[in-house]
Amino acid sequence: TTGCAGSLSARRDMRPIMLAARSLSSRPLGQARHELSTVVDRWTPQQGFIRAWGGWANSTLALAQLQSSIGFTVPSFKARAAILFEEVGVDLARADEKSLADLVTPSCLRSMLPALKARPRGQRHSWTSHGVTASIKQIRLAHAKQTGGEEQRRYAQVTCVVDAAMVYEISGAGETASTGSSEAPHQLCDVWVYERALGDGGSWRVKERLG
Repeated sequence: TTGCAGSLSARRDMRPIMLAARSLSSRPLGQARHELSTVVDRWTPQQGFIRAWGGWANSTLALAQLQSSIGFTVPSFKARAAILFEEVGVDLARADEKSLADLVTPSCLRSMLPALKARPRGQRHSWTSHGVTASIKQIRLAHAKQTGGEEQRRYAQVTCVVDAAMVYEISGAGETASTGSSEAPHQLCDVWVYERALGDGGSWRVKERLG
């Protein structure tokens, strides 16, 4: 956690990464179809003992319910979370809205679009990452009533600290910038929230990046 906190502080000097990553910092946008309206419980590394203990108890209960309802396992989720991190980063660099729509929740996608559409014509972005690992910090379950009077649906949100060695580059349209290089990639530590609807057809998607 100490290393992550240091990396979070260093983000001020990481302009190329922030151009992409800030697009993941969604705000509550009201009840949206097929997702919870917001992050249920925002995890932070600086938590007091009582809150941390209560959070652990809630996560333990939620984990047991996920295991029984969808066959959730920690290793398989961590692998999927790492893959999602890489896929979202690549699609953000490509400004691939169609692909992103399959990887992130509707509110998260809406928060990305202004930054993607504001890119100058001819500007190119590149994202590569290696050694991505996701560490589960919190699991929460919640219900949301769907639009159109449909019955409530249950959702899971899992907060992870994601560590990765990465390179983010911008070129073209009169601008060149980079964070990290192939010889010395940037060591990133970030906090992401993943969400999925429980039941048939549910899949993990990125809900929000906690800055």
